Amino acid sequence: MHIDLTYVVSKNVTSAILEINIIGSNEGKYNYRITDAKDKLMMCGQFEGKLTRSCLYVGSLLPGEYFFQIEENSKETFFVLGVL
Repeated sequence: MHIDLTYVVSKNVTSAILEINIIGSNEGKYNYRITDAKDKLMMCGQFEGKLTRSCLYVGSLLPGEYFFQIEENSKETFFVLGVL
């Protein structure tokens, strides 16, 4: 299902928290996924309610490049640099 959302994620994660900022007013249930550079699913879940900003714990991910995506919208790249 394609829902047209615009969002930005923090690019360099050093504190085990990925910040997601959703642009505009969006309410509903949205599925998200985090994949690695080989498109392997690392995490997935669902946001619900009126969204403008959210945070996800990504401390279980090894340092490296990952992709965040809500529904079928474009992927946003972020890097886990290690947990401080």
